[in-house]
Amino acid sequence: MARPRPPFRRSPDIHGGQPVFADTTVPLQALLDGLKRGDGVARLLETYPELSEAQVRAVLAWAVEELIARERLPIGPPQASLLPRVKDGVITNTGELRADQVTGRKAVCPACGRLVFQSWPEGWDSHVEHRCAGVTATDAEERKAEFKRRYGYLFR
Repeated sequence: MARPRPPFRRSPDIHGGQPVFADTTVPLQALLDGLKRGDGVARLLETYPELSEAQVRAVLAWAVEELIARERLPIGPPQASLLPRVKDGVITNTGELRADQVTGRKAVCPACGRLVFQSWPEGWDSHVEHRCAGVTATDAEERKAEFKRRYGYLFR
């Protein structure tokens, strides 16, 4: 069975090696620019009569896939457990819970697991700024920013 030919080609002697549609000299970027301007399929076919509707629709599909891949939804907080695990009155799985499950309660630091906060999140900033082994940044403000980036969902 013959392998299907890719719809785009690159050649150093055509548009400096930019991808062009197979069997044409129409750069892929030209269609993408048209899409950015709001040109529809009919307008693109009018502008580039050497392209087939299938080629234009292939670029549309590719552009949508690229946009989706680039604009993924951010991953939510890890939810390994729905219930707090408590040992000697201290929540031990702080990083797996929601803010409403840990706020105001005794909880271990979600980053290092060493310090017990008597009432989460009171004192988190001082701990993270100076002693927390669970953050990698060296500057105090960067350490706090890293902690907030990783565990911001634990703050109300």
